[in-house]
Parts: sequence; C-alpha cells; structure tokens
Amino acid sequence: MTESLQLEAQNWWLALAADCEDVALQARFDAWLAADDAHRLAYLDVLLASNALDAGLAGLPEPIATDADADTPADTWATPTAAGSAHLTTAPGRFSTWKPWFAGMSLASALVLGVLALPLLRPAYESRSADWRTAPGLIETRTLDDGSQVQLGPDSAVRMVFGPNGREVELLRGELNVQVGVDPRPFLVRHQDFEIRDIGTRFWVDESGDSLRVAVSEGEVSVQSKAGEPPQHIVAGQSLEWQPDGVVNTGKAVTPELAPDVLVLDNADARTAFARFERYSGQRLQWLGDAGNKRFTAALPIRNNAEQDAAFVQLQQAYGVSVRANALGVRWLGANGG
Repeated sequence: MTESLQLEAQNWWLALAADCEDVALQARFDAWLAADDAHRLAYLDVLLASNALDAGLAGLPEPIATDADADTPADTWATPTAAGSAHLTTAPGRFSTWKPWFAGMSLASALVLGVLALPLLRPAYESRSADWRTAPGLIETRTLDDGSQVQLGPDSAVRMVFGPNGREVELLRGELNVQVGVDPRPFLVRHQDFEIRDIGTRFWVDESGDSLRVAVSEGEVSVQSKAGEPPQHIVAGQSLEWQPDGVVNTGKAVTPELAPDVLVLDNADARTAFARFERYSGQRLQWLGDAGNKRFTAALPIRNNAEQDAAFVQLQQAYGVSVRANALGVRWLGANGG
C-alpha cells in the first residue's frame, strides 16, 4: 500500500467521522470504495488501526487540562474531493504509528473485521501474482508470441509460462477466449485442479462463481481434473460445466465475443450470474449462506450506473436474492428465506 493511498483512506475516515449524515459525502465515499480493491483494503487498514488504538486507549485516564492546552490547535481535516485528493493534516501520532491491527482488539472485533476483509484479499493477491490482468468492466485482447489470440474478460487475471516444451496459461480468475496459434508445443489452460488441453481449437473458459465452464466453438479440447477423473472431450458446439459437488452439466457452446456493456447469462446459477455481474460492474459481492438453485438466461445491458442498478435488481428478482448487509463497499447476498 502506498503512503498516498493510506493518506486518502485516512482522509475519508476522518471526514465521515466528522459528518456521518452527509449524504453527498457518503455517495462520494461509496464511489471511491467501488473504484478499486486497493481502496477497500486501505480503508480496512484504517479501520483496523483505529479500532486497535481506541481499544488500547479505552482504559487510560482522562488527560488533565492545563493552561497550555488553550494554545494547542485542534485536530483538523478537510473533506476529500471526488477524485480522492489528499488535503489533510492529522493530529500528531493519530495514525503515525501503524501497530499490528489485532493489538488491543477483542476477539469478536478481530473476527468481524477479518471476515469483512476476506472478499478483498483474494483479488488483491491474484492481481499481484498475475502476468496480465484487466480492470472491472474492461476487456483486452493480445496476440501471444506463438500467434495465439487471447481475449481476457473483465476483472480477470492470468499467469503465463511459455517454454520449449509447452505453452501454459493459468486462469487465476475471470474468463478468457482463446484462438490457439499453430505451434507443435501443447497449449494448456489451467485453473485450480483443472487442465484444459487444446487440440487445434477456439474455446472459452469461465470460472465465475463456484463452477468452471468450458465451451468450444472450433476444434476440440480435453479437460482433465487432477482429482483423478478420466479426461472429458468437448468438441465444437458443446460446453461442459463442473459444479463444486462434482455434477457435470452439458450444454450447447456459448462463446460470445466478450463485450463490456452486456452481461450475457446462459442458464446460469445465482453464484455464476452475480460473479459475472461483479466482474463487469466492478462492484464487490459476497454470499451469506445458500444461493438457491434457480437458473436464468438473459442479456442485460450494463453500459452505465443506471443500467447496472437495473440489472442488479433484475438478477435479485430472477434468483430470489436480497442484500443482507453492506460493508466496506462489499454487498453480502443471501437467498430469500434462506
């Protein structure tokens, strides 16, 4: 975390503490949180440090006022701008010493703040370890050294290893379309326990939610799970979906040219649909409990905030899902009645 980003987060914390009922300020803060996972982690760090400091000071006696205090300036701060510019002078020592976040905290507080951090940590780790990553709502296409064309979906990340004996792309998160270039070396796409081996092909891989989907539009792929199951072959026009419980669903291939302004769902379950919405919109979502077993097919426009809000409402209605909590820019979802 950079010092300037840490200062931005402190700005927001102090501004909100000064006027927690300012609706316009809250809206700007929400937009700042939604802009980047790094913003969420920086603000969480401020909350953790503040919680630890307040807990450590709770048992101390009140200071004794002296005449010199009358000449001591009070803490000052300025409301951050919409762009999050830092214009802040903090009281000496308030955040100057960054102690371990758990110092002085109750176990309950540490657990609550730790849970809030979970949906932010995985994307941050994956982004640091990736060779190529995209921002939410953005799609990029690259031609690799072997001539292969790779289209990387929004908020996706890959790690690539090309050597004399093979070509490997590890999908850390998100989705990709691949048009494999002609090369004698094997071409593999890996994701966790799965290995997708190309046999002269154009194919799509998506790991949204808890499932992995592979669809083939040209040629053939062989999908091998490290769990020991025999490889499964998928030919042009077919798709397979692997569920966490081991169920494999078959279907027709849907390998669209990825477009950032349309959310395409093909018989998608709730976790898949909301995970794709998350990547395309940049909003962070997490589940509390069961997501239900409904499926939904649609092409929802998400070109701007208004369309994204409308799409989110439509997804909630289609899957019977509601927002249970909202913290640190992360909305926690749960099935109605679950």
